[in-house]
Amino acid sequence: MPERQTRRLRVAIFAPHYAEYTVRLATALARKADVLLVAETANVRNECRDSLVSDARRALKLVTYDAHSRIGRVVATARVPAAIAAFRPDVLHVQEQPDKLTARIVGLLRWRLPILMTVHDPRPHSGRDAAYARRQDVFRQRLRAAASAFHVHGDHCRREMIHAVGTGRAIVDTLHGVILCPEPAERRAPEGGRMLFFGRMEAYKGLETLLDAADILQRDNVACRIVVAGRGPELDRLRPRLLQQPCIEVLEKFLTPAEATEQFQRAEIVVAPYQDATQSGVVAAAVGNGRAIVASAVGGLVDAVSDGVSGLLLEPGRPDVLAEALTGLIDDRGRLLQLLAGSEAEAAGRFAWDRITDDLLAAYGGLLRR
Repeated sequence: MPERQTRRLRVAIFAPHYAEYTVRLATALARKADVLLVAETANVRNECRDSLVSDARRALKLVTYDAHSRIGRVVATARVPAAIAAFRPDVLHVQEQPDKLTARIVGLLRWRLPILMTVHDPRPHSGRDAAYARRQDVFRQRLRAAASAFHVHGDHCRREMIHAVGTGRAIVDTLHGVILCPEPAERRAPEGGRMLFFGRMEAYKGLETLLDAADILQRDNVACRIVVAGRGPELDRLRPRLLQQPCIEVLEKFLTPAEATEQFQRAEIVVAPYQDATQSGVVAAAVGNGRAIVASAVGGLVDAVSDGVSGLLLEPGRPDVLAEALTGLIDDRGRLLQLLAGSEAEAAGRFAWDRITDDLLAAYGGLLRR
């Protein structure tokens, strides 16, 4: 214990998924602690800009591994625990990813280190996510059993986590820090009347509610452009309606970080008419780009969206209410500008990674004291 009082805390972060989120978290944490980040190679390549990875390499030790090939997984089973052990961390921070490889690696480390586990979705989303969660439940249970404490995003997720694991272990909640932030040269004024619906097109996202609202906007001759960007089964199911709606533009592809940031920058409003939600990376990206958010008052969105400050929270499943709110913001430029400014302020305040890492450092200290 005296050694820990005279040197910087050493934190190992194991991130089999959520690469951009974790790289930003680790880089901010490295200003206050010595950090090792172990992340999956393809996930880093797909989610992180080169500049973000370069900044991380200057601030901390970054090790990557391959989870997509059979030989890669065999190598990772030995290499990841060895890299973490060689770093001699005080605490291990794991991003929950319920799969066999992650459960095996965490199982090898659980007896050596206190483990704080970030759980992005304490309860699976509806639709395909729920079906996948059922198939992977054995690995989820093994991971959660190995955790000394948990980290979630917001009060809603805290309550869900208590329901899932009980009250025997500490649960720290913070917001989901900003992601998909623009480089200085990428900042631009939003295009008037442009809205963005972004991400995996799953049932819980409420795409059909948005389409019904778009019909109302079209009927009332509201000048707007709604960009639907991403892929997923709801896009396939609703494709005929999407193609028939002249105010909707579909970008059916996986967007690179730069492409996604461009879409957030071009939009004035990010629309999230979800049916259910835990945390939301889409809201974190909207705030990171200083854009107004119109979202359903469900789940973790209530914690993330400051109603009347960074966006508007609405009754879920009500296309008429959604259309009225969107029309109101398009017609009232002053109110929209207030929300845009509020979102910018939230990025530097509640959603700032430095603030989040302060809370995490306190959680690490609690683990070590116990």
